[in-house]
Amino acid sequence: MTVTGSVLFRELHLGKHSLRPDQNTFVNRFGIAQFVSIMAGTLCYPLDSVRRRLVMQGVEAMQLFTTTRQRVTHILKKEGRRGFFLGLAPNLVRSVGGAVLLVS
Repeated sequence: MTVTGSVLFRELHLGKHSLRPDQNTFVNRFGIAQFVSIMAGTLCYPLDSVRRRLVMQGVEAMQLFTTTRQRVTHILKKEGRRGFFLGLAPNLVRSVGGAVLLVS
């Protein structure tokens, strides 16, 4: 049985006190969907950031780094943890559209 992020969050957030159908408003559903989108975007962003850098640098990066692990250690040494999250804010702003899609 597969549980989506929004269903899991709703069950964790509300516990056994689930909302009645008349309380299940667009705002409640949108809030849960937005939270799930932000969490998923934040957790997946470091790997996506490494992938984007490899794509943008093209052949140069392929010659320098043969594995993803090498690229990750290079970013950690050069920029620290912050280097994995550069550009996260615009990505989170885009998550509003994803939340609307989840709700509708």
